[in-house]
Amino acid sequence: FLQSTVSTQILDKDGWCQKINPKLSELFGVKPEDIEGKVYNIFQDKALEEAGILPELSTVFHQGKKIEWEILFDIGLASEAQNIKVAEKKKVWFHNWAFPLFNAQGKVSHVIIQHADISAKKAEEMTLAESEKRMRGYFNTPLYGIAIASPGKNWVEVNDALCIMLGYTREEILQMTWVEMTYPDDIVPDVARFSRLMSGEITTYIL
Repeated sequence: FLQSTVSTQILDKDGWCQKINPKLSELFGVKPEDIEGKVYNIFQDKALEEAGILPELSTVFHQGKKIEWEILFDIGLASEAQNIKVAEKKKVWFHNWAFPLFNAQGKVSHVIIQHADISAKKAEEMTLAESEKRMRGYFNTPLYGIAIASPGKNWVEVNDALCIMLGYTREEILQMTWVEMTYPDDIVPDVARFSRLMSGEITTYIL
């Protein structure tokens, strides 16, 4: 528990935090003496309440179910609601797991909650989403005929401008290869350049 690289806290059956490990202190910026005991109760956590997590979390305590969730956790809001000292009031993306521990009578005696900082992953996802949004905007421009093709020379996706330019419907184009639609004298040099592109010998070509 103490040496684990996974942020972990142990709560009693009523939701009071009994123990945290050093990794949790590191991620949340809180000292054990400032959160353990009758100080922090998970059902009084305003950050979890605003995120709508508490009803699902109660199933772990009352029904013995395991759950997991992702949350942009507001450490400042959580600390202010229960007067808990933290090193920095910030928002962090966490992936969380909660699972019950049972006593000899089969009743929930404690709940373990673990956390993983997924801020870097979320930042990558947001960057990718923005990139895809920009690409989609460029792809849908009426000024240029644009297509996405497979290594097998099949059309994967085409925009409206290309359909208008070539005089085919989207359905017709997607049933063909671009070789079938290429002017005969251009097929050999086009395929040759395409092969060099696919092998990594070149990164772009114009014909």
